[in-house]
Amino acid sequence: MGDEAASAAGYAMHLWPCSPFLAQYICNKRDLFKNASVLELGAGGTGLPGITAMKLGAKRVVFTDKEGHDQAMALCRKNCIENGIVAPEVHGLTWGDANGALSIAARFGPFDWVLASDCFYDPVVFEPLMSTIATLIAANSSTKVLFGYQERHCHWSIEVLIRRFGLMCQHVDPDSFHAECVAVAGFDDELRSHTVHLGIISADEHRKMSVFGGIEGGATNSKLVLLDGSGRVLSRTEWTGTNGYLLGLEKAAHEIAQLVNKGKVEAGLSVDVPLTALGLALAGAEDEDLNRQMTELLKSLYPNLAKCYHLTSDSVGTIATSLKDGGVVLIAGTGSACRLLNPDGTLHGCGGWGHSIGDEGSGYWISNKAIRYVYDEEDGLFRAPADTAFVKKAIFDYFSIESKTQLLDFLYAKFNKAHVAGLCKVLAEGAAHDELCKRVFKEAGHVLGLHVLAVAKHADAAMLRNIPVVTVGSVFKSWDLIKEGFLEGLRPRDSRDAVIEGVSLFHLSESPNIGAALLAAKEANESIPIDFSHNAQLFFETKLH
Repeated sequence: MGDEAASAAGYAMHLWPCSPFLAQYICNKRDLFKNASVLELGAGGTGLPGITAMKLGAKRVVFTDKEGHDQAMALCRKNCIENGIVAPEVHGLTWGDANGALSIAARFGPFDWVLASDCFYDPVVFEPLMSTIATLIAANSSTKVLFGYQERHCHWSIEVLIRRFGLMCQHVDPDSFHAECVAVAGFDDELRSHTVHLGIISADEHRKMSVFGGIEGGATNSKLVLLDGSGRVLSRTEWTGTNGYLLGLEKAAHEIAQLVNKGKVEAGLSVDVPLTALGLALAGAEDEDLNRQMTELLKSLYPNLAKCYHLTSDSVGTIATSLKDGGVVLIAGTGSACRLLNPDGTLHGCGGWGHSIGDEGSGYWISNKAIRYVYDEEDGLFRAPADTAFVKKAIFDYFSIESKTQLLDFLYAKFNKAHVAGLCKVLAEGAAHDELCKRVFKEAGHVLGLHVLAVAKHADAAMLRNIPVVTVGSVFKSWDLIKEGFLEGLRPRDSRDAVIEGVSLFHLSESPNIGAALLAAKEANESIPIDFSHNAQLFFETKLH
């Protein structure tokens, strides 16, 4: 055991002045604890406040101390048994561990009272301890936390944390209860002094804080962020997939509700209080009728989840996250798609139809294009623009095949789009010395530029002066290979195309859930101040005309 751990464990083995002080309060206010469910935080080896509550009629007391403090918990268990508690509940709970607190609350709660004796002993523990307190109160909004603390420094305070977690604190006047109920030798002077204080922390029922949620929802993983009205992150939470197409709307709604409630608890919020607004940026959510059905389902099944909703695709969430006044998102990963969001909220798209009829410029398209060049050249159907020897060898090596016909198994019977797209990385490496690889990437860049050109005709006129494009996907890791073709693709082909005067390209550095929260706030006629410079990084900019 290290010095720090040993020191902490040693503290847990002492009876500190606040414990008898809390015990006196419980003794004097015993009616408050009769038949109550109680949890003690930082019980240490003594558990005096919890034992007092149990002896005076509490229905259940759960004693906790930091996980790993086995000696202290063993002594606490022994002390409980010595005081007539036959099967004491003593468990490890590390402050700041929201999942641990939720597990304790789910298993033994809801708790009427939480006891914390001399737990605020060092500023380094204030925030994790308050986080645990907030989590327990969020699990049951009527929970009250009775805590005792000894003044150690005039500048130590939890006032800011109380406000941050949406709680309130009431000081307990020592004259409101009598010391004669519990007598503990050696503490008379400190109990009579004003260096030991009691307080009660509870939910602030009068505080109205705007809280906005944003979800980035995929097929296998979803991410939630909760923001307050100032844009401060209250919690970030991950969960399973929330794709309504794969799960069905009702199952997806259930997973969304589970995710949001988990995030509320981790932020120290009550699950019974609706978010001001919830934005959902879900993969493939571009069918307005299905989106409406989903939001109606959430409202009817989970009325306390949020007051209002904004449901859109993850593409739109990406734009809203990174570009204050709208712009374009260009996706080129395994597949491809392009979406334009105007300042007035109108949305236009190009691509995103899947590999059977689209995905131009994507990793799959690049791989497929290279394969076609080789097969068409050897069939004599079309001439390849450069020698195919390197690309053919790369294909054979990547798929571990010895003949062209063996590839058909990977393209049909064992088709895996992502696996085929993986050939793109090999081709990118080969472009350093192979002309056909270079050509395929240039063509990919050109068709990606055409995507932007296609949506540009719908763009706000001011946007065309320097159209902002957020790039998403691994194809953009090969920007040097696609750059020339991309810029060519932005040039108007005829009078029907828009004239793009300039373009700025960005890499996304934040989750689309931020944009979802911003769109939700707008839906609620509110706004969140956000520094967009942190959400996307400019990597290329040029004038075209």
